[in-house]
This record gives sequence, C-alpha cells and structure tokens, in this order.
Amino acid sequence: MSVEKIIADHQPLKVTVSDGADFVVISAEDWERETLYVQVDHRSPANHKKPH
Repeated sequence: MSVEKIIADHQPLKVTVSDGADFVVISAEDWERETLYVQVDHRSPANHKKPH
C-alpha cells in the first residue's frame, strides 16, 4: 500500500517490525481529526461527574 493511497482512502496501515512491535501509519489530516475528537470528547461536560 502506498502512502498516497493511505492519504486518499483515509485508511490506516498497521506495520509490524521484525521484533513483533507494531505501529500505525495514518495521514496527518486523519491524525489531527482523531486528536481533535479525543480532545473535544475529553472536555465534554457530559463526561464530567457532578460534585455531590
């Protein structure tokens, strides 16, 4: 799979190296979108417990 296809299709690529460790290649746009989602979700008032 080419880097261009990863970017165009918005599909991550899981890579396993010889020692068995894994990493994932994603486009910068997808990474920024996922990071923003986590930040927004984390800060959501719906996720905060109200004091007793």
